[in-house]
Amino acid sequence: MNDLISEDAQMAFVRSFRHLVRQLNKLNSFTDFTWEDLGLDKQTFEDFKSKYLDIYDHTRKEKEEGVSIINEVNFELELIHRDEVNMSYILKLLGDIQSKHQEHGPTEETRQQTQETMKMLGNEVQLRSKRELIEKFVNDYMPNLAPEQDLDETFGGFWQHQKRQAVHELCEQEQLDKTAFYGLLDEYTFTGKPPLREQVFTILAYKPKLLERKNIYERIMEKFNSIIETYEENTGLIQGVSEPEIEYDTSTQANLAHQLGDRSLYFTDQVVRSRAVHSIATFTLHLDTPYRNELASLNQYSLGSELLAHGVVNDDTLAQYLSLTSRLQFILSAYDIPFVAESNILSASSEQQGQSVLFWSLSEAREGSTVLEFVLQYWEVFTGVGAAGVYKFILDYPKLSDGLKHMKRDIKKLLPQKIKDQDTEPMIIVDDVALEFRELLGERD
Repeated sequence: MNDLISEDAQMAFVRSFRHLVRQLNKLNSFTDFTWEDLGLDKQTFEDFKSKYLDIYDHTRKEKEEGVSIINEVNFELELIHRDEVNMSYILKLLGDIQSKHQEHGPTEETRQQTQETMKMLGNEVQLRSKRELIEKFVNDYMPNLAPEQDLDETFGGFWQHQKRQAVHELCEQEQLDKTAFYGLLDEYTFTGKPPLREQVFTILAYKPKLLERKNIYERIMEKFNSIIETYEENTGLIQGVSEPEIEYDTSTQANLAHQLGDRSLYFTDQVVRSRAVHSIATFTLHLDTPYRNELASLNQYSLGSELLAHGVVNDDTLAQYLSLTSRLQFILSAYDIPFVAESNILSASSEQQGQSVLFWSLSEAREGSTVLEFVLQYWEVFTGVGAAGVYKFILDYPKLSDGLKHMKRDIKKLLPQKIKDQDTEPMIIVDDVALEFRELLGERD
């Protein structure tokens, strides 16, 4: 079977196996069916199926490189789709393996069970795109779990973390606005309709040439669909990372906050959905510290899977984020800029105090060595006469501009020299806020 080198041989095999699957599906409807009726055993069939899917994957990857007679074949993958093998089932198998590993250590039994699970992934059409990720979880994450850490929840955090990395790489490669791209993903999830060409072009950092537009759109949509297929479709019930069950339009700071002892933690992808939140500045800091996978260190936090989902893979990364934001907040506080008080979050929300305030939200952490992305946010308290927006806050606190400039100077001191030498901006004031500053400065002049 592995000697199917020529396209003619592969074509003949594909047609023969497709016919075999059709016959198998008919025979499966009979209660007295056995594999002897087909003249082969189940393992041989599974080996054939794996080869069939390998040819399909190879054909998809090579399709753009030239004309192939196999490109015209309908593989009819729906013929070999099995609902009983899904992500929930795979996680159950991994959970059993993890329990045995924690009780007896690595054994030949758990090694074989792991191999069989990986082989099963390769034989399932709807799970093949996920195999590499699940192997990474098994090899790099499962060994680092503390005995009391929930495997399903950790896997949910891992899955969201990998999705964020894929989105970041796509946006870097194609020069796309990452926040806007997440908006397109959310819209697709809600409507089931792919983004239109103009929607994609509006989030590009450049204006594409007319003759290049078709190829650019198709290339981006191919990657967009790959993310959907890998991270969204056929995932079953991946538990562990879920959005807060709140109404974002009427949410308070208190129910958007995650408690870490006496500190509150906010996640950007959650708070930006509230109409009370406006971004002031975004931060991308490259730290000269290793990005180490130490999941057991997150076990002390009830939201460990949420932290992992946002790329926080060890306690040191979280501590760095809290330390950095505290340092930057201290700078702005010297300019009399109000921040949300922890006492308000723990007892009564700042809305009840009648004050609009600033706060920090974590977007993600990632490799390189450790990269932290976070946002300085403004929480607007509505007075009942309509939204004043960030402009009123700038008017009420005219020293904010000076404070942000001070903070920008201070940030450069924190960066490794190799990052300082690059033409990158670690802090960017959001466009509409920068415009408000310019208009206010013009009025003063």
